[in-house]
Amino acid sequence: MAKIFTILLAVLLFLGVPQPANAEGMTALTPCSDTPAFTQRQSDRVAALEAKLSASAPGSSEAALVKKQIARTNARFDRYGSLLCGTEGLPHLIADGRLNHAGEFIIPSLMFLYIAGLIGWAGRDYLISARESGDAATKEIIIDTGMALASFSKSLAWPALAFAEISSGSIGEADEAVPISPR
Repeated sequence: MAKIFTILLAVLLFLGVPQPANAEGMTALTPCSDTPAFTQRQSDRVAALEAKLSASAPGSSEAALVKKQIARTNARFDRYGSLLCGTEGLPHLIADGRLNHAGEFIIPSLMFLYIAGLIGWAGRDYLISARESGDAATKEIIIDTGMALASFSKSLAWPALAFAEISSGSIGEADEAVPISPR
């Protein structure tokens, strides 16, 4: 009975394993510049802005603003033209780790992690500095701007600081210093 169960489980696991999909090999995704719906979206946006431009007085500040907006819209659609679009004309992000799609997912993800770490490290450094100043309760309620800016400027190099603290072992507390609630 155990052998039958094992064989059945192996077959079900084999059938349930998803096959990797290659987005560029799929016919549903094409370069955005070649997708009719994408070019139609661009034409619709630019036409709406041009209608707004024709309604404004020539040479006015509103007309200049609309002209800049038209230029920005065309530039945005030109940048997105190299991405892959579906039949609806919207760009799709390819997050499979290939370096030719690094600008779509990998680089923004690394930027997010850096900024999140920067904020966390600055807050950690501020709290440590406030604790060492002797007036921690007040400095946690009323932010000391000078100390906060110093903590922020130090935290710009947070990956190197974190690596140094991890390698030296100073980032953690000793087991004796961590309170444990009795159960």
